[in-house]
Amino acid sequence: MMIGRFWFKEKIVALNLQKYFVLFSAKFFMRKLAFLCFILAHCTLLKAQTGQVSGKILDAKTLEPLPFANIFINNTTIGVAADIQGNYVLKNIPPGAQEIVYSYVGYQSFQTGILIQAGEQIKNVIKLTQEEKQLENVEVKGTRDKKWEKQLERFRKIFIGAGSVAEGCKILNPWAIEFLEDGDLKDGSFVATASQPIEIENFSLGYKVYFYLQSFKANSKFYSILGNYRFEEMQTPDAKLALRWTQNRREVYNGSSRHLFKSIIEGKVKEEGFLLYTDKPGNANSSFRSPTFSNELNKSVIRLPLDNIMSPGARPGEYKITFKGRIEAHYSNTNAVKRVYRDIPYPVSWIEVTGGVLTATRNGVILNSFDLVTSGAMSVARVADMLPFDYQPDQTARIMRDEVPSLTIDELKWKRWYENAYLHTDKAYYYPGEIIWFKGYMNYLFPEMRDSLSRVLHVELVRPSNKIVSSHLLRIDSGLVFGDIFLADTLSPGKYYLRAYTEWMRNYEKEPLFIAEIPIFNMLDQVEPIELKSVPSKNISTAFSKKSYQTREKI
Repeated sequence: MMIGRFWFKEKIVALNLQKYFVLFSAKFFMRKLAFLCFILAHCTLLKAQTGQVSGKILDAKTLEPLPFANIFINNTTIGVAADIQGNYVLKNIPPGAQEIVYSYVGYQSFQTGILIQAGEQIKNVIKLTQEEKQLENVEVKGTRDKKWEKQLERFRKIFIGAGSVAEGCKILNPWAIEFLEDGDLKDGSFVATASQPIEIENFSLGYKVYFYLQSFKANSKFYSILGNYRFEEMQTPDAKLALRWTQNRREVYNGSSRHLFKSIIEGKVKEEGFLLYTDKPGNANSSFRSPTFSNELNKSVIRLPLDNIMSPGARPGEYKITFKGRIEAHYSNTNAVKRVYRDIPYPVSWIEVTGGVLTATRNGVILNSFDLVTSGAMSVARVADMLPFDYQPDQTARIMRDEVPSLTIDELKWKRWYENAYLHTDKAYYYPGEIIWFKGYMNYLFPEMRDSLSRVLHVELVRPSNKIVSSHLLRIDSGLVFGDIFLADTLSPGKYYLRAYTEWMRNYEKEPLFIAEIPIFNMLDQVEPIELKSVPSKNISTAFSKKSYQTREKI
């Protein structure tokens, strides 16, 4: 909501008699006062349309505050981070049933449902339990890493999906994903777990998505993905890109199950382009269909009567949609990539509901999603096609403005505690049997915090599959770290990564950990020397006294 300032210009006619002047001014003043009261009442009413939840996040055992914990409404862009004392205020919560998720690195996430009314303010104290983590010694083999990469690609196709929108999606932290070995499950299902939220950059729709994976299971017949989503809307200074994001979001929304349910609630099924059919009584179990839909109409399928399929729910803002039997939905406002029927060019989907009743919000969000099974066009959608629950079809993507917003006092408080790490190695590549010598630098947003933050730096050498080759805990002294990593003679050549972080850094999800690629070559590989050249810059220029240097030679 935008609150502006009203300016009034008034022209007062000079009257000879003072009483008429006073009467005229009084009437004018009363009109202005009534108008201002209307504006203030309207603004107050708009503000009261949403609710608010505030409170404190604590460690369940020590009762110490957990600073910068994430609190968000599941599957929305509505979220906030706690301050340094663990306090938070989550505003602009839509009225009705909502799911709030509390997350903190190294702790078990907590999810709870609330029923909030317009203008209501709820306060609570949440205690999170620390996760028990065990360090495992992992034998790194090149064959296993290749297998992990194949598993990751399979996971990506199921999790992210396929198509033009999916092509613009990237998993930013694939090393957080692990897969069960073949034979661990009797049914041969493909199972994945994640040690931290999976970060996805959806450059096709303009969202960054944090997915808190609870379970992932897939086989040749079905797939199941359970977890919580937190959306962050990306911004761009490019107006054309913002327009493309807006158009892509609308295209993903059109014809989706959420679009269908919203049109049912608003009574605009036909206007929104949906044609709904159901199995003719006596043909519910028939799996055979003619490739021509006109041959099936009024024989195996009939038009779905739309009267009385929607009714008010048990709570304000909720609606019940009753489906008796299997529903077949045609979306006539676009053409299908692959046709189901020869004479129907539209996308076709099937909907089945356990119990026959769905509970939905006004926006078409299904609250009992476990009872909903979709197949056909609507089942193709994956994470790449997901939109936040608070998305509206008339929304436009945000354009980044040139001006830099000033930080509030609260923002300055938690930004004062920001730190990151940088490692400098003695070489750009290595061979098995060598030692990686490195020096680490801790950077602080406010240098005076150097001796007040982390004392220990985690340094790890890992494969892309997140298999840790070597792990070290190093003491930070005056913002500096020194260390070395011995590479075993039996270490397989390939692409490795040097990773450095503090436990404190992991709470700043927008700030990546330090990661540098470290190639390790076979003993028989020959690396061509790189010719050094002068590099100009805006402020400085560099030059070298020789074209090449020997090992350990001073530059």
